[in-house]
Amino acid sequence: MEALALPYAMGGSSGSPAGATDVLSLMFYRTAFESGASNAIGVSSALATMLFVFIFGVALVFTSIIRRRERKLS
Repeated sequence: MEALALPYAMGGSSGSPAGATDVLSLMFYRTAFESGASNAIGVSSALATMLFVFIFGVALVFTSIIRRRERKLS
């Protein structure tokens, strides 16, 4: 949550100027609480889940690459 406070204080909830201060946590917050849609929290949760799956997949790929390189060095 550290990445939410500073951009929110600098640019407000709109991410101004022109979205320059946007970070993903601020996008989740805006989607869930400020969009006004009836399913906004569900959409925000889906975005967060997709981000988690993406980061987890990238971490698995890099971990397997590093382990292969370590085996070659031993």
